[in-house]
Amino acid sequence: MADLIVTRPDLTVFTLDMDYGLGVVAKGSRNTDVPFTIDEVKQGDYAFFEKNRKQLLNLKHPKFIREFIKSV
Repeated sequence: MADLIVTRPDLTVFTLDMDYGLGVVAKGSRNTDVPFTIDEVKQGDYAFFEKNRKQLLNLKHPKFIREFIKSV
């Protein structure tokens, strides 16, 4: 998910924060600012991902799916 969030501004990408997560990828523009480059993501270690997981996965509360579906 992180690589899509960083490299594909033409997609809406987010992860619902539940159990193991539920990734959603849809046509549309990026719905978040990304402060990382693809090189930072590729070189990141576990500590990097743990520290930045909310941004790298674009984590959303499970109820966000209702709002997303209404906007499509």
